[in-house]
Amino acid sequence: MALQINEGGSSFSTARHMYDVFLSFRGEDTRYNFTGHLYHALCDKGFNTFIDDNLQRGEEISTELLKAIELSMILIVVFSENFASSTWCLNELVKILECKNFDQLILPVFYKVNPSEVRKQEGKFGIALTEHEEKHNKDKVQSWRAALTKATYLVGFSYKDGCFESKTQFIKKIIKEISSTTSNRTQLFVAKYPVGIDSRVEEIELLLDTKSNGVRMLGILGLGGVGKTTIAKAIYNRIFGRFDRSYFLENIREKSWTTNGIIQLQETLLSMILQDTYLKVDNVPKGIELIMDRLCHTRLLLILDDVDEWNQIENLLGSCDWFSSGSRIIITTRDKQVVTTLGKDHLVYEVKKLNQCEAHELFRLHTFQMNKPREDYSEVAKQIIHYANGLPLALKIIGSDLCGKGFEKDYVTNILETCNLYPRDGICKLIDKCLITVNQWGILSMHDLLQQMGREIVQQESENPENRSRIWFYEDAYEVLTRNMTLDLSFCRELVTVHELCVTNLETLKLSYCYELVSVHESIGFLDRLRKWDLKNCDSLQNLPNNLRLKSLEELNLFACPMLEKFPNIHQEMKRLKKLELSYSGIRELPSSIGYLTQLTELGLNGCHNLRDLPDSIYKLQMLEVLRSNTAKLRPPCNSFDGLFEYGFPSLRKLCINELEFWMKPSYFPILKALKLFGSDIIGEILCEGERSDIFVDPRSLIGEFFGDEGEKRSFIVPITEIPRWLNSKHQSVGNSISFHVGHKFPNVFAVYFAFGLEKHPFDDFAHYALNVYLSINGFEEVWINEIVLGDDSDTLWVFSRSHLKLQKLLNESNPSDYNHIEVTYEWDLECSFELRRGGVKVECICCPQKSSILSSMALTLVDYDSDSNLNLPLKKRRKY
Repeated sequence: MALQINEGGSSFSTARHMYDVFLSFRGEDTRYNFTGHLYHALCDKGFNTFIDDNLQRGEEISTELLKAIELSMILIVVFSENFASSTWCLNELVKILECKNFDQLILPVFYKVNPSEVRKQEGKFGIALTEHEEKHNKDKVQSWRAALTKATYLVGFSYKDGCFESKTQFIKKIIKEISSTTSNRTQLFVAKYPVGIDSRVEEIELLLDTKSNGVRMLGILGLGGVGKTTIAKAIYNRIFGRFDRSYFLENIREKSWTTNGIIQLQETLLSMILQDTYLKVDNVPKGIELIMDRLCHTRLLLILDDVDEWNQIENLLGSCDWFSSGSRIIITTRDKQVVTTLGKDHLVYEVKKLNQCEAHELFRLHTFQMNKPREDYSEVAKQIIHYANGLPLALKIIGSDLCGKGFEKDYVTNILETCNLYPRDGICKLIDKCLITVNQWGILSMHDLLQQMGREIVQQESENPENRSRIWFYEDAYEVLTRNMTLDLSFCRELVTVHELCVTNLETLKLSYCYELVSVHESIGFLDRLRKWDLKNCDSLQNLPNNLRLKSLEELNLFACPMLEKFPNIHQEMKRLKKLELSYSGIRELPSSIGYLTQLTELGLNGCHNLRDLPDSIYKLQMLEVLRSNTAKLRPPCNSFDGLFEYGFPSLRKLCINELEFWMKPSYFPILKALKLFGSDIIGEILCEGERSDIFVDPRSLIGEFFGDEGEKRSFIVPITEIPRWLNSKHQSVGNSISFHVGHKFPNVFAVYFAFGLEKHPFDDFAHYALNVYLSINGFEEVWINEIVLGDDSDTLWVFSRSHLKLQKLLNESNPSDYNHIEVTYEWDLECSFELRRGGVKVECICCPQKSSILSSMALTLVDYDSDSNLNLPLKKRRKY
């Protein structure tokens, strides 16, 4: 192998490193302890590490070892007690230090030796070098001394006996540094055919002059498609190793539309450069401050790609006057005005279009996979090249479209596998029978007569195209797609992009479980008849149409799309959407235009961990009945927003929210039936009016969740097994029942509570267990009053009650007297993993003296406002027993 790493080389695509890490060490000191452990730890972490176990030792370093040193990204030198006694180790050190000029990182590790002993050649190092002077040329020994001294001034690691950290911790620290270094030294993919790149990169490199001090800012200017990003990636690959830290930040224009997008760019820049994945930014000014503070002491290479406004640079780099000496900042843009705002000392490189020779070469490579065109295409090629006018992107797209008359074998195989047609064996058999051919570039082709015969066979399957096994004519496809109102591409593993659809009558579009789907064409956002659009569990989905004007859409499902961070803008004509499911997606904010969804009844936002706040326009959703968001805050309504906020959510029946920033007032949620608070710090009283009841929550229980079931029962759940003091009573469970006595009127205060604990882990993570609760009065047959369902909960306290009027109705029908016996019983529906640790009833009974009306009022109480006509309970047939 003859590859060399050469800083001044003419090719932008320097050879990638053969090894991640090269280990230099004194074998007899550390091979079977520290260095051996470090080598295995590096290998376990996936680093391709060179260790010279199999090389013959001698006076001079072998050619193989020299190549290994030159082709390693990181060179670790382990200085140990007898390191200097080996001329091999000393020669290796000299060679390694020469490689510092080739952008390689050298990490000295001082293992049980003092760096000053190495620097000054004292102790065993001094003795060994004195002995070498008696046997070797003095100039040679002097070069060894200089190398030892130079190595001690490099940033490295030191380990001594008796230090506070173990060898394992020490090795982990080294691995962490190597992980950070390799991630910052990974080369970017530039282009399949990098035609014309070399000369442009060399011109930019001269402008940057990376050997000089000072800070240089360079703008790469040019038309869209001229190759600015490609050239920027190539220059990055060429020079990034000359800097302490480097990063190529992409898609700035696209991600700077929103505040959350800017914050995401700031977080990406900081986390990737500093290798801190937990670093978070609260707001844009704070992000600018963090970037300046954390990077100002670093010799930095930073490329900001695709900038179209100056404020996009300002939001990332602030005033741009804080960079450390030697830093280089490169910005790619189409707008000359952006470049001029960089300052009077800024540099500009305007990317020139490809010349005729370069354009011909790039087109031929993309079209024919060879530099020489086929004769029958030469005239067409000239016309296309002239039309493309030297733009690399146009030449690439047109050339790829015209690439051969056949299809790539892998492409065909993937399509047929999706259809479960077992193509791998089938294609081999067709090749053996000379029915198809595959050329040296993997292009599959078939004779025209055979192709025509196959199509004729399929046409004879049915007169109606929709009943045939395959469709290839545009007219047939158009007829089928416009007649059939449903397009189902669910579970399509090969679908990466949904292209433009001209299906005007499409009503249902199913794209669920398309795990590789990344983007959806803008045209999909304007399908006037689309009613249902399902994209759930599209793991890779990142881009939806920027705007949605789906006039007929009623349901949009984006459940579990974790890569989707931006939700489209909504057109004011989207009036029919009723259900929007975004739970477990990656969205960072909802657009203010969500207020146009005036018919929306259900909005799912659970598990959206990037979503911090809900927009003020959320209060425009006056028809909303269900709102679920266990990560976002609901800010207080504002009376000045179009006159709508003062009413809150007049239709809301179920609210599951992480945090409320305001005291809940009855007027905000006049018909609320269910409330689930995940992280609220509200203290005290939650009042409910209308057809519901007054509900009082003990302040100590606010870590829990509260549910109000539809109609006639309420439940309150907290993840504890301790019974709150205000709830505790003398009516405790005995066996599977709880008893008490009441007079002619059923008490207003009545709450049943159960404390559960997980006794053993369920055999099935998805198992659910139900505890059915019954009530009987004066011995009449039991009436079912509630079902408590437990899933993956651990410790749980349930408190629930039933409608007072319903309970009074039961009492009236049970031959009441002055002293009525009430019994609550319960039973599991199957063998359960939970233990019922305690149960009881909080009630204003006649069998126990009531200590305090205040304590009684803290119980869960139901006061009905229903008319007598709505008192029917789903009762079993009763009998005396």
